[in-house]
Amino acid sequence: MDVPNNDVIYIATDRLWVGRLKLFGGFNKFPNIERMAQHGTTYRNATSAAGSTVMCHSCEWTGKQSWELHCSDDYKNIKYNSPMPNQETVFSDMIKNGYECHIIMHDRPPDKYYSGYANCYGLWPDEVIKHPILDEKDATREKQIMMAATIVDEARKNGKKAFVWIKCNGANQRRIHYLDYAGQKRVTREDLYNCEIDESIGSLLDHYNYPSKEAPDIWFASDHGAFCGEGARFHYGYHLDQEIIHVPLVCSTRNEGQENYTDVFSMKQLRFMLQGKPVVKEELVYAETLFPGQVRLRYDPHKYSMAKIMVRNQRYKYIYNSWGPDGWSEEPVEEFYDLVYDPHEKNNLADTFLGKYVDVARPNRNLPRQKTFSRIHPEKEWASEASSSENLEWPQGVDWCKSLARSGWVHIYTLIEEFRAEAKKIWVKTGREEAFTL
Repeated sequence: MDVPNNDVIYIATDRLWVGRLKLFGGFNKFPNIERMAQHGTTYRNATSAAGSTVMCHSCEWTGKQSWELHCSDDYKNIKYNSPMPNQETVFSDMIKNGYECHIIMHDRPPDKYYSGYANCYGLWPDEVIKHPILDEKDATREKQIMMAATIVDEARKNGKKAFVWIKCNGANQRRIHYLDYAGQKRVTREDLYNCEIDESIGSLLDHYNYPSKEAPDIWFASDHGAFCGEGARFHYGYHLDQEIIHVPLVCSTRNEGQENYTDVFSMKQLRFMLQGKPVVKEELVYAETLFPGQVRLRYDPHKYSMAKIMVRNQRYKYIYNSWGPDGWSEEPVEEFYDLVYDPHEKNNLADTFLGKYVDVARPNRNLPRQKTFSRIHPEKEWASEASSSENLEWPQGVDWCKSLARSGWVHIYTLIEEFRAEAKKIWVKTGREEAFTL
């Protein structure tokens, strides 16, 4: 394992609105996040590894998929709240490399979130220092993030290096202060979340006179998106097209210039990336997500099949939804998209070529366009320039099925079968093969 040569601060946000960041195709500018990116690497296709916050971070710490964490062949019978066994993680790696390791949880009532992570205790070696949760009345994300700077500075005084993992969530939202943040005349509650994170990161960068050589390696990411990705922006409803699984990830290591990494990969690689390893190219990436109302049922062993799963490579995306297009029926459906010619996933090829599904996972597809996002830039059309509006759909009057055939998509049946087989392999590993009925 490569040993990082600097202090490391990892800022983990919760359900960040990826679609609002200009850096990731939105049209809201957040200057400090972009300041990080100017001297670091922006990962544009990082994919969340699991279907909940706890499991997502557990995958990131261990470098494993969710069904591997309990080290059990019968994962479906393992209750979600059961403790995970002790195993190697990024924390144990860093400790072996001479780092002090610290965890700063977010500002909820005392111990609420440490106890909420009780099944992860085996993933944190005894040497990891868990800092007291800030008092909710005085807590801000800026205080959390600046705690990391204090920890790093103290470690340096003692001749040591520090690795600090921060979980940001739930801080007070100073609405009036942010009404004109970064030139945005009107912002939503979710924009306020992004704004406070951005300003807090700015305080950290200023503290180290970034991009000076004294600055630590700073990572910024989210556990999930916030159901506001490419698809929800165009009101297709809640589904799996770059919403919750699309994660913003920016690494600032004082590069000579801005770098972009566009290959799709799973956030389970984060354990090794934090230690200086490059991203390993993945032929296929797996992810899962849920409808908001299904989260509590998700980890009931008898309800586990409610998860939607995805298998994708750089070009194609396959989705298996065992609970149907509305999220509650028992008739499974499939989706298959070409992300090169159909980046906003408007044309389900599984429906076109198999003729089995109608309006899959797009319950709101035909509703009138709502001008939600135009509140910030009223002079812009509904689909902003940054959203590549010219690529939202096939040119008017063009038979896109014929276009696909001319483009060499004659093997679409074979492709769907291959991706379906890969998805089923995953479900067999998790002990859910009886739920895979296609």
